[in-house]
Amino acid sequence: MNRVEQEMELVRTVFPDAEERPEGGQHWVRIPTYPLPGGIFVDPQAELVFRVPLQAGEAPYGFWLRPAPQLRSGEQFGNYSHPAVTPWGSDWGQFSWSPLDP
Repeated sequence: MNRVEQEMELVRTVFPDAEERPEGGQHWVRIPTYPLPGGIFVDPQAELVFRVPLQAGEAPYGFWLRPAPQLRSGEQFGNYSHPAVTPWGSDWGQFSWSPLDP
């Protein structure tokens, strides 16, 4: 079993309906129902997409949500762009984010 298969096994322990799709030299993952932090967002859940890093030890970067998330406070997001394209369509919002960001 390769690294991506092992990582997908871990993802599916929490999100059994996670779907994967290799495309454009990348390995994409879609979680159809991802819970958003309570009380912060208008919608309690969204679809979530992320890419599995190509190299072991490489930090992940960015994630995509659909529908476009809205904060209850009405504030706008930083590091966010909409629309963005994923293998599941072009109506996603992309967050430019890294776990290394402060």
